Amino acid sequence: MDDTQLKAIGFDMDGTIFNSFTVSYDAIREGFEKFWAEVGVEGPVPPWDEVKKLIGLPSYEFYPAVLPEEYRDRWELLHKRVGDAETRRLRDGSGRTFDGVDETLSELADRGYKLLCLTNASERYFDAVMDGCSLRGYFEEIIGLGAIYSKNKVDVLREWVIEYGGTESIIYVGDRKADIDAARAAGIGSIGVTWGYGSPEELSQADVVIDLMIHLLDCLTPMDRKVCRSVREILELKDTFEEPFIVNISNTGKLNTQDLIYRVAEELGKYGLTVKVSKKDEVQDIRMTELDPETLILVYD
Repeated sequence: MDDTQLKAIGFDMDGTIFNSFTVSYDAIREGFEKFWAEVGVEGPVPPWDEVKKLIGLPSYEFYPAVLPEEYRDRWELLHKRVGDAETRRLRDGSGRTFDGVDETLSELADRGYKLLCLTNASERYFDAVMDGCSLRGYFEEIIGLGAIYSKNKVDVLREWVIEYGGTESIIYVGDRKADIDAARAAGIGSIGVTWGYGSPEELSQADVVIDLMIHLLDCLTPMDRKVCRSVREILELKDTFEEPFIVNISNTGKLNTQDLIYRVAEELGKYGLTVKVSKKDEVQDIRMTELDPETLILVYD
């Protein structure tokens, strides 16, 4: 498949395109203070480390989860107070997108891709983010599931698959395991981002993981994503090279294995690695003693 078959790119919001830390924790602290004042008790404000583990959940799950059990039935009041504080901060320009977001979205739009935003945030919150960070103009469609009990991300992604012409017509970009799982359940490609709230373990099932938003431009086809994933995994092993190092490049699906392995070799060469390519049944013919100890041998069937 080439990238002309990809028509739409979906994005999660918090932790993917919007750096919610720039407004959210101060807003949560203020919201809790006002909540406890209205309830009439001196209650706790949860630490950020606990809060960030829950970011990405729908509002009706997030707010009960951050409250003590005996007050969870009042979660809508907390939601409103936090929402007031977030909206005010977003309107005064405190919110920030992550590095490279605007440049990447602009380039993707110029290339003709339909950009979509699918978030578990409430409508009020994502409206404030879109307007406060001048993001709305990039997106064909924005869906916030915070108050929608009848749908989840998988449902919406499956609808988009139908709308845009099949599973190869759309990919989804996110920072949490739930984003990757939703994409996989919908049968579409997934891209994990490292600058959000998800751990490396959460992103392990993504087709590829990127460290900068601009790198998304290099991951738009299944071949691109397989190359990027293979290169990343090999570079993570680089410090273990003590002798000619053999890596088997496996391939599943419809990709051309030979094209894949030579592209991986080319990319690795950009990092200063000495790379040789060999068929699996010919690797024994390579004279290991004549190779530089840091040579990487890529093997394919």
